[in-house]
Amino acid sequence: MILKLSGETGAEIWRRVISGSVDDVFEHVNSVAVDSGGDVFAAGRLFDRAEFGFPDFFVVKLEGTSGDEI
Repeated sequence: MILKLSGETGAEIWRRVISGSVDDVFEHVNSVAVDSGGDVFAAGRLFDRAEFGFPDFFVVKLEGTSGDEI
């Protein structure tokens, strides 16, 4: 899960849950960066709860004001 919080109040502005190809997965975000335009880059792994085999890897770019995937 990736959250954007207000710097003034700490209130949640948006939340993004990364999902994989199966329904029962959990994510592990390893790295997050913000570019000069305020867009967010996140990278991590997705694990299938049923199999616990090799995880899938993801990299995503999210629009800074809405959290929508770019």
